Amino acid sequence: MASKKKDGRAAWEVDFISVELSKEQKDQLRKWDVKYELTIDAISRLVSDGYKFSAWGDKAHDCVGVTLTSPQLEGHAHKLCISARGPQFLDALRAIAYKHLIVLDGSWSTLANNADPDSSWG
Repeated sequence: MASKKKDGRAAWEVDFISVELSKEQKDQLRKWDVKYELTIDAISRLVSDGYKFSAWGDKAHDCVGVTLTSPQLEGHAHKLCISARGPQFLDALRAIAYKHLIVLDGSWSTLANNADPDSSWG
């Protein structure tokens, strides 16, 4: 039997965080890091720091989806997960790096307030 946290959920469960981009942010993203240098560096550092990265082709929506899941962060009962999509793999990678670096300013510490423990997806 899986161990339970104080909130009654399994220890392995994650909180999916909705980080929706506004139209202005999407316009900025299209122009941001077009050579993918910051993107590759950010994702590489995050993975080295214990974040999990996943990617998949989403044929139903004709795009690529990616997620980043945090290691256990201080002050959070569960790991946190954000997602992004793009028309191609590198675009999805750039979108999630943009969310991490620009929208969240490199810090997920305040995201627990936006967590939806009942959500099966972010």
